[in-house]
Amino acid sequence: MSEPAPSVPALNDRTVDAPHRHELRTPGYDRVELEPAVVHFGVGGFHRAHQAVYFDELAELGFTRWGVIGVGMSRPEMGQVLDAQDNLFTVVQRGGADDSAARIVGCVTEYLLLTEHRQEVAERLADPRTRLVTLTITADGYVLPPTRRRRTARCSGWSSTPWTPAGAPAGPRSPCCRATTSPTARPPPVRRS
Repeated sequence: MSEPAPSVPALNDRTVDAPHRHELRTPGYDRVELEPAVVHFGVGGFHRAHQAVYFDELAELGFTRWGVIGVGMSRPEMGQVLDAQDNLFTVVQRGGADDSAARIVGCVTEYLLLTEHRQEVAERLADPRTRLVTLTITADGYVLPPTRRRRTARCSGWSSTPWTPAGAPAGPRSPCCRATTSPTARPPPVRRS
């Protein structure tokens, strides 16, 4: 019979620096000093594993004016987990067989669920400290309403942004979107008048 796994206390502000976490990189900055300056919509795995890590790196370097306010769109589960963990979470980076690293990310200062906290989200967006609004759109976010599906169905691939090149006539035969599934695809240039 195998040994039971050792009990690990829940992750939160009181346990983040506990001795059992010695193998994890933990926030080396005072989270109380973080200034909420980023409002991010869509706090899923992609955001937590990438963008939040970058903001956490900034805080590690002493740039604490980039705390993140996470905004969930409709499902309360993420907020419940983050709330229980004082908005801390773990990111595991995997490389080869023996090349893995884990870290606890602490740059998220608050989590709001849009369906339950519309007023608070509006207040955070209007807050003069907010300098950046970002969002992550997952595959489910690319679903177009029926009236738009017909228009973009002519295009190869898919697009999150319809576009018509400058000078092209509008109409059913003009290009309406650019496929963005290719890593080398570039958006059309922005023309300013």
